[in-house]
Amino acid sequence: MATMMTDRPVTLRREQAETYDVLVYELDRLERLPESQCNAVYKRIDLLGVDLDKQCVKLEDALSREETRLRDGGSTPDLDDRWIKNLRRLELMRSLLDRAYAALPRVTA
Repeated sequence: MATMMTDRPVTLRREQAETYDVLVYELDRLERLPESQCNAVYKRIDLLGVDLDKQCVKLEDALSREETRLRDGGSTPDLDDRWIKNLRRLELMRSLLDRAYAALPRVTA
């Protein structure tokens, strides 16, 4: 996957950044396309959203483990810093997911 640069207020890990940047690109692209040409972009946004959601779940698990270590073993500057960075990453990625899912058309049964 080609790396694109976006203005992110938080530094993401490589895999997170790749998915995040492509999803931002696709969302921006969606705004410029006529409705008749959006189906492929919708599918791509949905797939990227699923991938980013999986990454969020992994990050939530890591945050939970780190929180347990903080409670059980006490705080260290390195652990505190890592926990805060991961929390900011998670907030940024979940915010983009909200934007992505809001852009997808509603499916009714």
